[in-house]
Amino acid sequence: MKKKIACVTGATGIVGKKIVEQLIERKYIVRVLCYKNKNINSKVDIFYGDLCDEEVLTEFISGACSLYHCAAELHDESKMWEVNVEGTKKLLKTIEKSDIKFFLFMSSAGVVGVSKNKIVNESTECNPVTRYEKTKWEAEKLVVSANLKCNTVIIRPTNIIEKNYIGILNTIISKKIYKKLICYLRSNEYAHTIHVDDVVSAALYFCNKEISKPEIYFVSNDNDPQNSIYGIKKICNKSIIDNYKLWEFILPPLIIPYLLRTIKSGKSNWGDIMYSSSKIKQAGFKFTFDTKSAVFDVLSP
Repeated sequence: MKKKIACVTGATGIVGKKIVEQLIERKYIVRVLCYKNKNINSKVDIFYGDLCDEEVLTEFISGACSLYHCAAELHDESKMWEVNVEGTKKLLKTIEKSDIKFFLFMSSAGVVGVSKNKIVNESTECNPVTRYEKTKWEAEKLVVSANLKCNTVIIRPTNIIEKNYIGILNTIISKKIYKKLICYLRSNEYAHTIHVDDVVSAALYFCNKEISKPEIYFVSNDNDPQNSIYGIKKICNKSIIDNYKLWEFILPPLIIPYLLRTIKSGKSNWGDIMYSSSKIKQAGFKFTFDTKSAVFDVLSP
């Protein structure tokens, strides 16, 4: 039986790397697009170039059945529009001329930006604030309006954590005084953590599903009451971090961290906003990790 070909951009990133591993396990021939060779799985076919090189893109996805677009500029604001928006536009143009049957766009829960809703879902209006959020939102709109002939899915994960990138947990477990203070002030806020394996599973879940139109899904574990700064402190205190003392004071009100963020950035969400995963669960997706098991997996030796 002829093996199927799957293509991945951003294959050295937190999610892209794991998607590559899962596709290899599923016996796909995996192609990755990268600018230079760095920590690339030896079992993949490497295509050197960037998202703006149409000739390379055409060769990259030729004959492939699925494409996972995880590449993004996260840090350099001067490159974000070119990579996140123009690069996605070039990729979509190339897909139109291909045999791709499934396209996955990796977005971010951050595209919602500032919201007055306490529960955010896929119908919530997006008001992105940062340069990164704005470019990912523009890219999302391009994906939706492209009217691709293939099944198209956009996923919006919250704060991804894994062993090599513990994210917000780094602040929660820190013994530095100022980080302890930050955690104390934010104790009542959601941490929005989500294990990388659940994000990858969500990205792969729809590859063989029939989807009539582009669909957007949040991937979040905010419904877990332990997925807060205070909740994760308790998990760490009881189970993992030696000599880590949990504050026994009255937890500060949400307005304090909210005002501090507003003073710093001008715009901010309240810390009790929940990103809902109801839609993806209704589609049949099951999460593997709750907050406690995710923290155990990420922080345990």
